[in-house]
Amino acid sequence: MPDEVSVCPNCGTKIKSSLLSSVVLYTDRVTTLINEYTKQSKDGYCTKCGEKIYQESMASALQELATITKEVNQLIDLIPIISLQAPAGWDYKVIRMVTAQSTMGTGFLTEISSSFSDLLGNQSSAYNEKIKVAETNCFNQLRALAINHDANAIIGTDIDYAEMGGGKNMVMVSMAGTAIKLKNSEVISDEFEQCMDELTTKRKRLAYLKPLTVQA
Repeated sequence: MPDEVSVCPNCGTKIKSSLLSSVVLYTDRVTTLINEYTKQSKDGYCTKCGEKIYQESMASALQELATITKEVNQLIDLIPIISLQAPAGWDYKVIRMVTAQSTMGTGFLTEISSSFSDLLGNQSSAYNEKIKVAETNCFNQLRALAINHDANAIIGTDIDYAEMGGGKNMVMVSMAGTAIKLKNSEVISDEFEQCMDELTTKRKRLAYLKPLTVQA
């Protein structure tokens, strides 16, 4: 707020700062947040009139963020990631190449478990679980990159695995694919395009709310 403002635009309380008592104006960020959830268009609030409604607005924003984040994660999982280079019947525009990497520590106990499993001729469930987590991380990265570039599918996806650290201390999963804009989305499902539009809307809402909930 401008320095020349001497009273609160909302309640008219005099702005003052002293050892015994002080009333200060909230920042523009807080004002925007309060207006968003109170459906107001006030120019500002002070710590006297705005403390309660600020806390209530922040709680509402955090709850909405959690809800939308969950919905976005569900919708983004609908973006197909396939290994085919040119799926039959797909009409699409190539956007760009997308890549992802995820490195996971196997851990000492996992190495022992893996060694015993090797001796018994079985697969190590602990080791496989580490790889599964790394794969999931890569899938999430690819989908996020795709949607950030207005793509809605990934084709020609390749997956590579590598041990790092010399003694099975780390395992790295790498993925690369081509992000595309699918034109005939009905080849996926009748609701696919609607879901992608909903995903875009919710991501824009997240981008708007996140800066408002960052507390200084």
